[in-house]
Amino acid sequence: MIILGTWFVVTVSLVTLLDAKCEQKNVKCGINKLSIYSGDPSGEVVNNHANPWMAFLALTYYNRNGKLEGYTCSGTLINDEWILTSANCLSVGKNNNFAYGIAILGTNQVSYKNMSKHKVIITFNQKNFKPESYENDIALLKLPKKLDFNDIGNYIRPICLTYQYAELENCSATGWAQLRPLSRQLVHIRESIIPLDDCRKDGLLGTNALCGKNRFQANCYNDYGGPLQCVEKKSKAWTIVGVVPYGLACSGIHSFPRVLKYLDWIESVMDKK
Repeated sequence: MIILGTWFVVTVSLVTLLDAKCEQKNVKCGINKLSIYSGDPSGEVVNNHANPWMAFLALTYYNRNGKLEGYTCSGTLINDEWILTSANCLSVGKNNNFAYGIAILGTNQVSYKNMSKHKVIITFNQKNFKPESYENDIALLKLPKKLDFNDIGNYIRPICLTYQYAELENCSATGWAQLRPLSRQLVHIRESIIPLDDCRKDGLLGTNALCGKNRFQANCYNDYGGPLQCVEKKSKAWTIVGVVPYGLACSGIHSFPRVLKYLDWIESVMDKK
């Protein structure tokens, strides 16, 4: 792991999906000591260190012509070893050769000039991912070394996974927006969880989906792979309930992969790896 100021940059092993049981004692998931909300609900900049599970992913691959190309997306830290993201985040390199991959944790603002690249070890994708419909658009990144939360401070923490249908509040979709040249800022769009039939009417609903609606957002942040996150009313912990898909609309009704539906698969992958 390489430390850049208050940022933590770790090499990643690309795999697909997983569960969030942290083995370290006294480390609770979903604890956010700062409010993420900073103002206007029409698309807000997230307060720094308010989303300690958020990951900025920078991936580089060799294209069919042998040239290096790079792209970015988002992910969510779910325990001390795994990051949840979208299958679309990894599909760019599926038919090419990955060269490098990094995950930046512990900050809500990323400057490209300070980024460092490290070798990616292995790559996997959710076998039932359908890129033409974005069905099963969910994936997993494995860190080469477990994080020691007791050693890295409070700015990096995992989000919770929900193992049952729970009452939720304060839901938002989170990702990285380019608000200024050569840098990315973490922003979120507030979402309301709505009945599945509302998504079915718009033809958006795939298998294992969750339906959300945003009434405010006027500008897209053009990112994917981050969390649809909510607060569980009973525990008051932040939990990841969906994954932001590629091509999320600026406003209106959205369909997200429902994380709860993939928990068995997540656990099976983690147990094998």
